[in-house]
Amino acid sequence: MTADVLIQMHTGTRAYCDFIEKHGPDCIGKNLAKLAKFYPIEWNDEDKSKYLIDIFSSTRDCSAALNACGIRWPRNESEDDMCQELKTLKEMMERANIENNKRKAELKLQGAEGRAAANKIREYIWNCDIDYPNDLVRLVRNLWKHFSTYPRYIKTHLGGSQSAVLRKFEQWCPDAWTLIYNTVGQP
Repeated sequence: MTADVLIQMHTGTRAYCDFIEKHGPDCIGKNLAKLAKFYPIEWNDEDKSKYLIDIFSSTRDCSAALNACGIRWPRNESEDDMCQELKTLKEMMERANIENNKRKAELKLQGAEGRAAANKIREYIWNCDIDYPNDLVRLVRNLWKHFSTYPRYIKTHLGGSQSAVLRKFEQWCPDAWTLIYNTVGQP
């Protein structure tokens, strides 16, 4: 008597197998192990952040690929808007901009040194559209990259560290790294 048993493959393993199936034929005569070494299954936070920076710094435009890779903005229950956590973040950034603009105006009244200091105050730009997953990836990249410039209340909302920003992204989209890598590949 034999039993038919199906073993469910881990999603990361399945994504890796799909990647090898898709890109393996392109690597005939090349070092497939070298390509596979860079697959995101075992990435640490430094690898993830470097990848986010690199895909937006590369000379090729990855926007269309990111929009088609399967990532979705985290939405509210009715699916018509972003989740409350991101709405709150957007409101916090708008509040920080108001505070920064007041501070800039005060500094500009202090002469040349004040104007120079005012010019260094960063504006937090939120130009995201929830219909475009590329905007979510770019937002996470910018949140990570500029984390040190945010006011404490924004940092706290994001989890308190750059690594927490990456955890939020993985919470919003659990397969983000494999979805992006399978579509975009190396920058």
